[in-house]
Amino acid sequence: MRRTQQARSRRAIRRPVASRGKPRSAKRLSGKRRPRGRQRGGRRSAIARPGTSRPQVKQAARGHRVSAIVVGSRSPVSVARIRQLSRLTVLETIVVLDGKDPSLAAMIRAQTDAIVVFLPETLGPDEDRSLGALQARGDILLFVSGHDSVDLAVAGRLIAAVGQGADLALTDRSASLGTFRQWGEADRVRAFMNSALGCAWLGPNTLDQLPHAWSRVGMERVGADRLAVPALAQAAAITEGLRVKAVPIHAAAIRRGKEWHDPHQEGALRLGDHAEALVSVIQRQGSRLQWPDQARRRSETGGDRQ
Repeated sequence: MRRTQQARSRRAIRRPVASRGKPRSAKRLSGKRRPRGRQRGGRRSAIARPGTSRPQVKQAARGHRVSAIVVGSRSPVSVARIRQLSRLTVLETIVVLDGKDPSLAAMIRAQTDAIVVFLPETLGPDEDRSLGALQARGDILLFVSGHDSVDLAVAGRLIAAVGQGADLALTDRSASLGTFRQWGEADRVRAFMNSALGCAWLGPNTLDQLPHAWSRVGMERVGADRLAVPALAQAAAITEGLRVKAVPIHAAAIRRGKEWHDPHQEGALRLGDHAEALVSVIQRQGSRLQWPDQARRRSETGGDRQ
């Protein structure tokens, strides 16, 4: 009897005990996943996913008259991109075209509700921004590329930033650039210009990158003609004391809407634009800009203290 009882007790010890509730493996096999755009605890993540972007854009544009300005002086304009803008709750969509492709203007007029501004002569780089701003009637001016895909979540965040008080909302692309040693020459010059103007926190983000948004008050203080040189317009906005904000976006959105450009031609042009902006600021503020010389006493030799 004792041996039989001992054998039964050993079998009971070896027998696995039934666990209460689902094991961890069962949760993984159940097929239930956390909804996209939500973190643990039920809170929505800070970066909007493409699937939830349209309601956010409508909410951001609510109460504001938004003009979407499509620029195509640096890249060919796509009719599909203009159709995509119809999903935005905007007052108007303005497309500025020059004489490179006259048939494109007729195609856009026939297939979309956009306002087409056509000039037979060839426009210079970024001159379409000035022309589009002069035609716009909205309180918020959203500038987008006519070639790249429009991320509605990014557009909504830019519109919301201006609606909350910013005069200029830039797209913060710092997440896609990596460390400073990985930056290109144009990005380093952009960052230096912002730092020289007292806005080092803007990093390498400037107006030459699309998309971005202006308030009408900010655009009118800077002047629509200055928008033809984006770096010069940004320098004017900062020196005029306008509220400039860099809106962080998800790195995936940057990859989806990567701006089309010729790296050699565009890089040289960007460097020249930012150099022109720095020269204009130096002429007004002095060669040392915001950095006074604390080491040398120039007054002893008859010089200034800048």
